[in-house]
Amino acid sequence: MEECFTRTGELSSSNFTGITAAYSAIEWSFNYLESEEVKLTFLLCSVIGHNGRVKDLVRYTLGLGLFNAVNTMKEARNKVLTVVANLKASALLLDSDNDWRFDIHDVVRDAALAIALKDYRMLVLRDHVPNELYDKEKMKGWSVISLACPQIIAELPKEMECLGLSFFHMAYDGAVKIPPNFFKQTEGLRVLDFLGMQFPFIPESISQLTDLRMLCLKKCAVDDLSILRELKSLEVLDLSHSGIKELPKEMAQLSQLSFVEWEKEGVVENERKNACLDELNNLSCLTTLSAHIPDVQMIPKHQFVETLDRFRVFVGDYNSKSGVAPMLKIEGCEGLRDIILAEEIEEKRKDVICFHRLDTLHIKGLPNLIFFNSGNHNIDFPLLKELTIERCPKLRAFISQSSNQSDMHSLFSEKSILHPGLIPFVMKLALDTSSPTLAHLNKMV
Repeated sequence: MEECFTRTGELSSSNFTGITAAYSAIEWSFNYLESEEVKLTFLLCSVIGHNGRVKDLVRYTLGLGLFNAVNTMKEARNKVLTVVANLKASALLLDSDNDWRFDIHDVVRDAALAIALKDYRMLVLRDHVPNELYDKEKMKGWSVISLACPQIIAELPKEMECLGLSFFHMAYDGAVKIPPNFFKQTEGLRVLDFLGMQFPFIPESISQLTDLRMLCLKKCAVDDLSILRELKSLEVLDLSHSGIKELPKEMAQLSQLSFVEWEKEGVVENERKNACLDELNNLSCLTTLSAHIPDVQMIPKHQFVETLDRFRVFVGDYNSKSGVAPMLKIEGCEGLRDIILAEEIEEKRKDVICFHRLDTLHIKGLPNLIFFNSGNHNIDFPLLKELTIERCPKLRAFISQSSNQSDMHSLFSEKSILHPGLIPFVMKLALDTSSPTLAHLNKMV
């Protein structure tokens, strides 16, 4: 691994010797970005790469404390969405499938990574292993390291001397043995992001990262999370698809935790499935929760629910067909803007969202609802017989963008909030015309 760090800098510099017109234009655009915060956000986008998720960018910026006067997940999300929109307008970023993702041209990304390496000490290694040994003194200056190179990961040093390191990302599909003292000399680390790795054990030195704000163990096979008790500054914790069956008791000590993502919960011995949700009760800062909870009756008994302003909760068994409900009723959720959030389902690449068994849909008292689905997926209700929409004055459409298909069961495009072809199949229709968009539907009934 030692030979990778210096050689990468030499290669990146030599690749842009003479600076092409394209690179010169990109560098000029970068230099004229409005602030250092925006510049660093753009460089993080280049680290994330193609079809990046705004959600990841939000977590990174919050963990790094990138924006002044931004202290909550909601504030960070709003700020990042604004910055990403401006970067798209300047052509440094590209549109992706929806507003919750972004893309970046290969040439722009190469230029950005070269700038990041030269001026910001940000190292991104993917598939190249240089041959020369690196300069240990230079290694101490790295602020960001992102590794997705199997050859490097297989040769990790016993310790990583990066006292100025604030961001570390490693992605690898398989078993990885990280030396116990690997993070011993990275005390200033604020973001630690592991993806797809199998740990025999988590390095003990992580417990010394007292400034750590974000810990991601997505798709990582982890058994023991007792080190969490030492991470008092942790604000963002991602345990999605990690195979962890219960939230560790140590989580109750993480008083600064505001975001938890956890995809699946199982049965631990003979205890109740949701007993471990009690660990969230002491988290007064918790505002965002993404979880799979088998037993819905446990949710109201937990105090943390009252602090949430954003959540995604799957109730029941993923594999159980009996979990497909014939009725969906949503009422009185004043802050709800979208019912199906595109950013959460985009990874599955579903073009059609089908409610196979739903025959009754009631949407009432949602004063801030704008879209049923914030993406551009087709919505299919093959068995829908009863539709009620009341007290939703801001409702504009079922989907935020026009669908490419014209299925007669599809609902709510930009031009027609309810597809006329659906009307013959709905036996009972109740619409509140307080929404201007719904008013014209009375003529169809």
